[in-house]
Amino acid sequence: MRNEAGGLHANHRPTDPNIFLEVMVMAVVEKTALLDEKMNEVFDWSDSKEPVRDALWNHFMESNGHNTDETEASMKEIDAKSDADVRSYVEDNLKK
Repeated sequence: MRNEAGGLHANHRPTDPNIFLEVMVMAVVEKTALLDEKMNEVFDWSDSKEPVRDALWNHFMESNGHNTDETEASMKEIDAKSDADVRSYVEDNLKK
């Protein structure tokens, strides 16, 4: 059910599969938005123009001896985090 502004009510799960898909896609796009932004646009201390996702991938590869399987596992953990948690991780681990 949509509210007056055309959005979904917070506690209502849509029954129309198209609306449900729209909500899920919006959630995924919003969740990964930080990872796709450039480092220097997110962190004032960075001059890197690479996406946060790439910086994290490189960080994990360097820290685990270039083990791709371990890096993929670490990136899956990052993908599951909120933007705030990702931001905090980057601040704690990539800021030099």
